[in-house]
Amino acid sequence: MKTHILGDGVAAMMLASRADELSHHDISIVHPQGAPIARDHMLGFWNMDGLESAVECSRASWSKWAVITDTGKSVMHSEKHAYHIMHKANYLHSCREIAEQNGVAFIEENHINDEEESQTFDSRPPRASRNAMLQHFLGKEVEVDKPVFDASTAILMDFRVDQSQGMHFIYLLPYSPTQALVESTLFTTTVSQREYYLKAIEDYLMDHYGASITNVIHEEQGVIPMGTLSPHDSNCPRPRSKCWCDSPSQWIHLRVHSSTNSASDTSYKTRKATSIQTTTQSGRCLDGFGSTDCVEELAFARTEIVRTNGFSAFW
Repeated sequence: MKTHILGDGVAAMMLASRADELSHHDISIVHPQGAPIARDHMLGFWNMDGLESAVECSRASWSKWAVITDTGKSVMHSEKHAYHIMHKANYLHSCREIAEQNGVAFIEENHINDEEESQTFDSRPPRASRNAMLQHFLGKEVEVDKPVFDASTAILMDFRVDQSQGMHFIYLLPYSPTQALVESTLFTTTVSQREYYLKAIEDYLMDHYGASITNVIHEEQGVIPMGTLSPHDSNCPRPRSKCWCDSPSQWIHLRVHSSTNSASDTSYKTRKATSIQTTTQSGRCLDGFGSTDCVEELAFARTEIVRTNGFSAFW
């Protein structure tokens, strides 16, 4: 059966890399018309069964992570389920190499042959509702002027920052005592001005580490809609999946519904496609929103995400 996956983000590419497990499907990854230019950004995830290929691509990992408030600090740990960070571009490249070895084709949307029998799944990010709650952030990988970071512990949420605009925290992944990814993240219905995030990061580093930024290595920005989401095309089913999205400390399981097929939180049937659905679930599909390209994709966003109590995902 010819099977087209519309969209070539992380979820679609992860599925493509496991095409050898779907012997009854001739899979093509379809690059959508009008898709934004892909940009690299960081993906955070917890090490779990099925994510071995992601672990191999990870840049760094932490077996301890912390949540900090004005009244205390909670440090958690797990050697088995360490928190990893990786470059999206590296992971997509790895998935594509494996997929091509397994016979997956990569085509443009306007090259699909509508006359042949086929089925199509839409892996593009869902559309956000108006006035939805947003998780929005700006992050910078920086070097500072003194060795102040504890490289053994990732800080998923530090709430010791300005709360006047909404729920606000800093996400900090220390690569070394002098280098870290630092993000200012808020939950509000409107995105803040760039200067607000930048000042929050600079003030946080000075107030809590007495450190100043000497070099900015990388910058990324994203907006994640938290309200009701709608598919791009209600007639085209989405691969069913659980997604652990980046943007630290949170987890969201998005129910995906089709207008032509029944769907529930535990099952999703599409004619002649149940094997793909199963693999998508067991494959821990990664995709979501997350960086500048996400913002462009839906005025922001990237697949299904959020930060919540120590469970993160790929964004």
